[in-house]
Amino acid sequence: MIEYQSFLDFKAVVQPLVAPEDLAENMEPFFRDQIGNALADIQTMIPWTRGFNVNIYTKSDVEEFCAASVFSGPTGKISQLFAYQPGRDCKKHYYKRVSTSAMDCWMERQRCVQCALTPAPTNIYDTPYCNYVILGEDACSPPYLTGAEDDCRFKGLDDDDRIFAVGPDYKIYAGPRFPCGYYMLLQWQGIRRKWEDTDLVPVDQQIREAVINYIEHKMALKERNSTAMAEYMQIYSINLRTLRYRYSDEQDTILQS
Repeated sequence: MIEYQSFLDFKAVVQPLVAPEDLAENMEPFFRDQIGNALADIQTMIPWTRGFNVNIYTKSDVEEFCAASVFSGPTGKISQLFAYQPGRDCKKHYYKRVSTSAMDCWMERQRCVQCALTPAPTNIYDTPYCNYVILGEDACSPPYLTGAEDDCRFKGLDDDDRIFAVGPDYKIYAGPRFPCGYYMLLQWQGIRRKWEDTDLVPVDQQIREAVINYIEHKMALKERNSTAMAEYMQIYSINLRTLRYRYSDEQDTILQS
């Protein structure tokens, strides 16, 4: 089972191994960029590593519109999307992918129900503000449902009642919105070329070693040390070959005689 740590924590582990002494202040941005470049290069060269990208979204990362959560997704193939509440049973509440037209129909049904009610409803799933985009954190305040009510109603939905679609520019629409106090987790396949501090990196010793040798090569290149540069590139090439064949070997469940 693959485990993850934040990019910032991954950097904190790798940096002392490459530079036992503190890096000069002007080297910090270079070092950080090279870690991200190394991870992107590994994903480019090793197809199976592209499937372990995970993004986590909180209410501060999304907007609410017509009882749906809307946020910008990654440039890649979406594997699965689910909501969970940290600190409890961490049960996963999956969303089923549908077409954008099906998602549009779902949102339009919310609009038709909500805007026809008199007096206007005060619950997030029957919001009187259907025609407005609301910040996710704002939608956790009155006149919307309390956290307990929101949580109960969301968990009572059938599996097919939670749907999502990927729109233009990789905009993701998930309906109904995930409750306040929950996180949204999206797993996707692709090459992550930009790394934020909170982005998750697979905790894998061989990937870590490959990143270290990639950075050592780049630092030798910067210092114009051709001998060290060639040595680290050779080791990095071996790292890539090991990673390339490792996945197929581990997935082969038939014992060789």
